Amino acid sequence: NPRLATLIKQLKTVSGSIMGSNQSRSNYRIELHSQIFISGLPNIFITINPCDLYYPLVIKFAGVDLNVDDLLLNQMPKSHECAAIVARHPVTIARFFNRLISTVLSTLVGYNINKYESHPDGSELGKIDAYYGTVEESGRGALHLYKLLWLA
Repeated sequence: NPRLATLIKQLKTVSGSIMGSNQSRSNYRIELHSQIFISGLPNIFITINPCDLYYPLVIKFAGVDLNVDDLLLNQMPKSHECAAIVARHPVTIARFFNRLISTVLSTLVGYNINKYESHPDGSELGKIDAYYGTVEESGRGALHLYKLLWLA
């Protein structure tokens, strides 16, 4: 049925822009296959999965008065309190994740997220020719990053 085929095509087009949908993941695979066709197989695969429940900076970003420069274990909130803080501040957790990823990418990979450019001298891993990455969330909502790197 041609009308049904047209409807399915339109649904795929619309759902491709919905983050996390099957069609958006299919679009990511197409992008990745294109990059592999251009650059070959990637040299490095990185997963960054910070534990936001027990990370002192997360608690600090959430507004808890915490001296992270001189932190003792007994100054940290209990684990159930940390979980409650994280649950109450999802935007803060996303901003922390963004800051952490920006720092890792600029230090390790030599990429400036704000300027969308690589450092001319390369990085700790060498000169980066290309990269591809996606951010996903775990079952409990914690963000993590998968990144593929192609070295020059």
